[in-house]
Amino acid sequence: MPKGSIVLSPGDEVASAFILNKGSVKLFRVSESGERHLLYLLSGDCLCALSTLTTLVGKKNVILAEAESNIEVQVISREEASRLFVENEEWRTLVLSGVLESWQETMQMLDQVAFNPLQHRLKQYLALHAGLSERQIVQKSHAEIAEELNVSREAVSRVLKVMEKDDAVHLGHGSIKVIDVNP
Repeated sequence: MPKGSIVLSPGDEVASAFILNKGSVKLFRVSESGERHLLYLLSGDCLCALSTLTTLVGKKNVILAEAESNIEVQVISREEASRLFVENEEWRTLVLSGVLESWQETMQMLDQVAFNPLQHRLKQYLALHAGLSERQIVQKSHAEIAEELNVSREAVSRVLKVMEKDDAVHLGHGSIKVIDVNP
């Protein structure tokens, strides 16, 4: 799937488990008014625990999953995922470990929102996204970052200017070169 594709939307029936083989996917919680808040990022070769768990219990999807980059996804049918969960300890451990990891990442995001100032949250965000690029460049506008962090663009721009002054980042047009953002 190409970058920007919607993999899952809130309310979708989830009839398959997904394994992300290549690329990265952003997972958002969406409010009734349409505001999005980034929960966490899946990248590399990993199981999407939320889609797997939702598939296994036969519930509707509650998050928005959007391709952050071009992605390759392996799809496992509900029947096969259920059979494997009962018969295969390795699969069952993979699913349960994925659910635990997703829960922990969501709790970390909640902690950031509740307890950390924007600069700390922004440093963590930039460190995570820069890690997806060999050159440590985040190809996003201030508005895109603000939307994902659910804050104002002006607040993101102010904090990024301070970080640039401190030589932590170099700001370009639509990109941010990460130099040193130890959160």
